[in-house]
Amino acid sequence: MTSVDAVSASTPAAGSVDRAYAGFGIRLAAYLIDMIILMIITGIALVVVMLLTLVFMRNEFALETGLAVSNYVGSLIALVYLIYFWGRKGATPGKMLLKLRVARRDTNSGGAGIGEGRAFLRVVGYAVNGFLFFLPFLIILANRERRGLHDFLAGTVVVQER
Repeated sequence: MTSVDAVSASTPAAGSVDRAYAGFGIRLAAYLIDMIILMIITGIALVVVMLLTLVFMRNEFALETGLAVSNYVGSLIALVYLIYFWGRKGATPGKMLLKLRVARRDTNSGGAGIGEGRAFLRVVGYAVNGFLFFLPFLIILANRERRGLHDFLAGTVVVQER
């Protein structure tokens, strides 16, 4: 191997991005932090919706209606939370706390978000993971870039901030 070959072998190819991909454990920790935050927010919303329902609907369907509405409100809050933070900030509060960032796979987007469209695709991937008993999250363990199903759908990676 010549010295030119040695230099070119250690130099990243043009257009490639040098990144430290976040592993399964730290991503799981960030996910759990976000779920705790969302449970607190949706818990507060649940109480407010239930109180409003009981005040304005004084019949036998008030409790069932309040529960149904609060489920929709909770889902909407989670959807907005994830799309906003991934799309605009590049990280949810849980990821920020653990110094992780969601980035486009094909570019180094710095601290910018991935855009609302890609964030929505990640949410769709999360939903699919949930329907499949969260087993597709294990894909993160099996590839070099530590990408999950939701990352493949959205064209994203999760990286550690340096």
